[in-house]
Amino acid sequence: MSQRRWPRIVARISLVIAVVSAVAAMLTMHALVEGQRELRASGTSLAAGDLEQAVIRARRAASWYVPGAAHVPSAYERMMGVARVAEGRGDPKTALFAWQAVRSAALSTRWVTVPHAKELAIANASIARLSSKMPRPQGAAERSDIETERDTLARLSRQEHPFVPWVIVLLVGFGMIAGGMTQFGLRAVGPDGALAWKRAQIGLIVAGVGAAAWIVALWQA
Repeated sequence: MSQRRWPRIVARISLVIAVVSAVAAMLTMHALVEGQRELRASGTSLAAGDLEQAVIRARRAASWYVPGAAHVPSAYERMMGVARVAEGRGDPKTALFAWQAVRSAALSTRWVTVPHAKELAIANASIARLSSKMPRPQGAAERSDIETERDTLARLSRQEHPFVPWVIVLLVGFGMIAGGMTQFGLRAVGPDGALAWKRAQIGLIVAGVGAAAWIVALWQA
């Protein structure tokens, strides 16, 4: 390999790293900003006594998942706190709504793993317990609270695993992002060392489609 090619290779690799880092930074920053915004809105609703909106906005905050971000555990604490306080005050409807929000948030951030499996398990058990004590529709089969709780918990647990087709879309989307960015880096620098955007457009398009597929699959898996 001639020494003249090394500068171009280094430039292309550097460009790939820079673009991938910039995209990752923008996505992370967007999630952090949105998560903090929703958490603040949840606090405002809680201070105003609107527990339903406080829970809804906290669920949205938790769904903007970034590993290690402070707003995520705070959002779960908010929802679980509302659930426990509501149940203590004899308001099982609000408590059930809050626990369902915890479950929804935990499932919305799952993919191959479930980052908040502990919170999900607590929510499932609480939903099953509260549901077993709710009035049953007329004509429903007579069952004990213990049987209803057990069956509800089993049903909720069966729904925890990611939907395989969406996991496949998630992995394909990630592969398209990586492949598109690599293609962009390899073709964005011309033989003379200058940027050649037209040559690299296909890479950006592939990466963009992959990013869209990845985001949709992340929410649906």
